[in-house]
Amino acid sequence: MPTRKYKSKKGKTSKLGEVAIAYAPTVQTILPGGELSNESIVLQSIEGVAINRFDEVASAYNISSQQLAYFLGISERTIRNYRDQDRFFDPKQGEQLLKIQKLMALGSEVFGGNEAFQRWLQKPAYGLDHHMPSQLLITSEGVNLVIAEVQRIAYGDFS
Repeated sequence: MPTRKYKSKKGKTSKLGEVAIAYAPTVQTILPGGELSNESIVLQSIEGVAINRFDEVASAYNISSQQLAYFLGISERTIRNYRDQDRFFDPKQGEQLLKIQKLMALGSEVFGGNEAFQRWLQKPAYGLDHHMPSQLLITSEGVNLVIAEVQRIAYGDFS
Protein backbone atom coordinates (compact mmCIF):
# COMPACT_ATOMS: atom_id res chain seq x y z
CA MET A 1 0.00 0.00 0.00
CA PRO A 2 1.57 3.35 -1.03
CA THR A 3 2.03 5.90 1.74
CA ARG A 4 2.48 9.65 1.71
CA LYS A 5 4.03 11.88 4.32
CA TYR A 6 2.09 14.94 5.43
CA LYS A 7 3.26 17.77 7.67
CA SER A 8 0.88 19.39 10.10
CA LYS A 9 0.89 23.08 11.00
CA LYS A 10 2.88 22.20 14.11
CA GLY A 11 5.64 20.58 12.02
CA LYS A 12 4.83 16.98 12.90
CA THR A 13 5.05 14.45 10.08
CA SER A 14 2.48 11.71 9.71
CA LYS A 15 2.03 8.94 7.19
CA LEU A 16 -1.19 8.14 5.43
CA GLY A 17 -1.75 4.91 3.52
CA GLU A 18 -3.81 5.01 0.34
CA VAL A 19 -5.72 2.01 -0.92
CA ALA A 20 -6.27 1.46 -4.63
CA ILE A 21 -9.85 0.42 -5.40
CA ALA A 22 -11.31 -0.55 -8.76
CA TYR A 23 -14.80 0.91 -9.13
CA ALA A 24 -15.74 -0.61 -12.49
CA PRO A 25 -15.82 -4.17 -13.75
CA THR A 26 -12.72 -5.30 -15.58
CA VAL A 27 -13.81 -7.09 -18.71
CA GLN A 28 -10.36 -8.51 -19.38
CA THR A 29 -10.46 -10.74 -16.31
CA ILE A 30 -13.79 -12.41 -17.11
CA LEU A 31 -13.60 -13.20 -20.80
CA PRO A 32 -12.77 -16.72 -21.89
CA GLY A 33 -9.73 -16.88 -24.11
CA GLY A 34 -7.84 -13.92 -22.70
CA GLU A 35 -7.94 -10.18 -22.73
CA LEU A 36 -10.25 -8.24 -25.07
CA SER A 37 -9.07 -4.66 -24.94
CA ASN A 38 -9.90 -2.46 -27.91
CA GLU A 39 -6.38 -2.97 -29.20
CA SER A 40 -6.55 -6.75 -28.92
CA ILE A 41 -9.94 -6.76 -30.66
CA VAL A 42 -8.45 -4.91 -33.63
CA LEU A 43 -5.35 -7.12 -33.75
CA GLN A 44 -7.32 -10.38 -33.43
CA SER A 45 -9.76 -9.20 -36.12
CA ILE A 46 -6.91 -8.53 -38.53
CA GLU A 47 -5.24 -11.88 -37.77
CA GLY A 48 -8.57 -13.67 -38.15
CA VAL A 49 -11.27 -14.86 -35.78
CA ALA A 50 -12.02 -18.58 -36.10
CA ILE A 51 -15.57 -19.83 -36.52
CA ASN A 52 -15.37 -21.69 -33.20
CA ARG A 53 -15.39 -18.29 -31.41
CA PHE A 54 -18.93 -17.82 -32.74
CA ASP A 55 -20.03 -21.04 -31.06
CA GLU A 56 -18.22 -20.15 -27.83
CA VAL A 57 -19.95 -16.76 -27.61
CA ALA A 58 -23.37 -18.17 -28.47
CA SER A 59 -22.99 -20.91 -25.87
CA ALA A 60 -21.39 -18.83 -23.10
CA TYR A 61 -24.03 -16.08 -23.25
CA ASN A 62 -27.05 -18.14 -24.34
CA ILE A 63 -27.53 -16.32 -27.65
CA SER A 64 -29.18 -18.18 -30.51
CA SER A 65 -27.06 -18.77 -33.61
CA GLN A 66 -29.72 -16.95 -35.62
CA GLN A 67 -29.55 -13.84 -33.44
CA LEU A 68 -25.75 -13.77 -33.26
CA ALA A 69 -25.48 -14.23 -37.03
CA TYR A 70 -27.94 -11.34 -37.44
CA PHE A 71 -25.72 -9.12 -35.26
CA LEU A 72 -22.80 -9.99 -37.56
CA GLY A 73 -24.79 -9.23 -40.69
CA ILE A 74 -24.57 -12.77 -42.10
CA SER A 75 -26.93 -15.72 -42.44
CA GLU A 76 -26.95 -18.96 -40.49
CA ARG A 77 -26.22 -20.72 -43.76
CA THR A 78 -23.00 -18.71 -44.08
CA ILE A 79 -22.09 -19.76 -40.54
CA ARG A 80 -22.65 -23.42 -41.48
CA ASN A 81 -20.49 -22.97 -44.59
CA TYR A 82 -17.73 -21.37 -42.50
CA ARG A 83 -17.87 -24.37 -40.15
CA ASP A 84 -17.72 -26.86 -43.02
CA GLN A 85 -14.77 -25.03 -44.59
CA ASP A 86 -13.10 -24.26 -41.24
CA ARG A 87 -12.94 -20.61 -42.29
CA PHE A 88 -12.15 -17.43 -40.41
CA PHE A 89 -14.42 -14.40 -40.27
CA ASP A 90 -13.44 -11.39 -42.33
CA PRO A 91 -12.01 -8.57 -40.18
CA LYS A 92 -15.28 -6.62 -39.89
CA GLN A 93 -17.29 -9.68 -38.86
CA GLY A 94 -14.55 -10.79 -36.48
CA GLU A 95 -14.40 -7.36 -34.88
CA GLN A 96 -18.18 -7.30 -34.46
CA LEU A 97 -18.14 -10.76 -32.84
CA LEU A 98 -15.36 -9.81 -30.41
CA LYS A 99 -17.10 -6.55 -29.48
CA ILE A 100 -20.32 -8.44 -28.81
CA GLN A 101 -18.37 -10.91 -26.65
CA LYS A 102 -16.87 -8.00 -24.72
CA LEU A 103 -20.33 -6.43 -24.29
CA MET A 104 -21.89 -9.69 -23.10
CA ALA A 105 -19.16 -10.26 -20.53
CA LEU A 106 -19.40 -6.69 -19.24
CA GLY A 107 -23.20 -6.71 -19.19
CA SER A 108 -23.37 -10.03 -17.37
CA GLU A 109 -21.05 -8.71 -14.69
CA VAL A 110 -22.78 -5.34 -14.31
CA PHE A 111 -26.30 -6.80 -14.25
CA GLY A 112 -25.40 -9.73 -12.01
CA GLY A 113 -25.90 -12.43 -14.62
CA ASN A 114 -26.56 -13.13 -18.25
CA GLU A 115 -30.34 -13.52 -17.88
CA ALA A 116 -30.77 -10.08 -16.30
CA PHE A 117 -28.56 -8.52 -18.95
CA GLN A 118 -30.48 -10.25 -21.76
CA ARG A 119 -33.73 -8.82 -20.34
CA TRP A 120 -32.19 -5.32 -20.26
CA LEU A 121 -31.13 -5.66 -23.90
CA GLN A 122 -34.79 -6.18 -24.88
CA LYS A 123 -36.17 -3.07 -23.15
CA PRO A 124 -35.95 0.58 -24.27
CA ALA A 125 -33.01 2.27 -22.54
CA TYR A 126 -33.23 5.87 -21.38
CA GLY A 127 -29.53 6.50 -22.06
CA LEU A 128 -29.90 5.21 -25.62
CA ASP A 129 -32.73 7.61 -26.49
CA HIS A 130 -35.28 4.92 -25.61
CA HIS A 131 -33.99 2.48 -28.25
CA MET A 132 -33.79 -1.19 -27.39
CA PRO A 133 -30.08 -1.97 -26.98
CA SER A 134 -30.41 -5.25 -28.90
CA GLN A 135 -31.55 -3.31 -32.00
CA LEU A 136 -28.30 -1.34 -32.00
CA LEU A 137 -26.03 -4.39 -32.04
CA ILE A 138 -26.09 -4.77 -35.83
CA THR A 139 -23.47 -2.05 -36.31
CA SER A 140 -20.04 -1.60 -34.79
CA GLU A 141 -20.88 1.88 -33.52
CA GLY A 142 -24.14 0.54 -32.08
CA VAL A 143 -22.18 -1.99 -30.03
CA ASN A 144 -19.91 0.85 -28.87
CA LEU A 145 -22.95 2.87 -27.75
CA VAL A 146 -24.36 -0.06 -25.78
CA ILE A 147 -20.97 -0.77 -24.18
CA ALA A 148 -20.73 2.90 -23.16
CA GLU A 149 -24.25 2.78 -21.67
CA VAL A 150 -23.46 -0.37 -19.67
CA GLN A 151 -20.26 1.27 -18.41
CA ARG A 152 -22.28 4.34 -17.32
CA ILE A 153 -24.67 2.04 -15.46
CA ALA A 154 -21.68 0.32 -13.81
CA TYR A 155 -20.48 3.72 -12.56
CA GLY A 156 -23.99 4.69 -11.42
CA ASP A 157 -24.42 7.42 -14.05
CA PHE A 158 -28.03 7.17 -15.19
CA SER A 159 -28.19 10.53 -16.96
